[in-house]
Amino acid sequence: MNSFLADANVWLALSHDRHVHHDAARAWFDSNESPIYFCRITQLALLRLLTNPRVMTTAVKTHIEAWQIYDGLRAHLRVAFAAEPWNIEVILRELTKTRKYSPNTWTDAYLGAMARALELRIVTFDSDFRAMPGVDAVVLTQVH
Repeated sequence: MNSFLADANVWLALSHDRHVHHDAARAWFDSNESPIYFCRITQLALLRLLTNPRVMTTAVKTHIEAWQIYDGLRAHLRVAFAAEPWNIEVILRELTKTRKYSPNTWTDAYLGAMARALELRIVTFDSDFRAMPGVDAVVLTQVH
């Protein structure tokens, strides 16, 4: 597993130089030579976050500007888009077979399932991925 599925928090940090984790995301991106993937969930999350004034405050983007930022990231030779694999639902069901209930686990479980199905590592700022069975997570930390 040398390629990565980047969480939306990494894509947002990479795309906004005033983001609290920008330096850590940029350092990781610049030191890595492996392919890095978007999937539909991370693509939509990035677009949604960039156009959300609560997240971006005065740097909020229009839809056109958000697409331009996404296109700029995708223009990098190592950045690609991963289509949903055929076995995603089987793995997603496995990752959500707990007695615990939480509406916040669905998207993370989907990303974990994508990573497992495509044999990718997750790169994220969210340490919860470390506890996900069969998911190899690289959790970035803030650079001081």
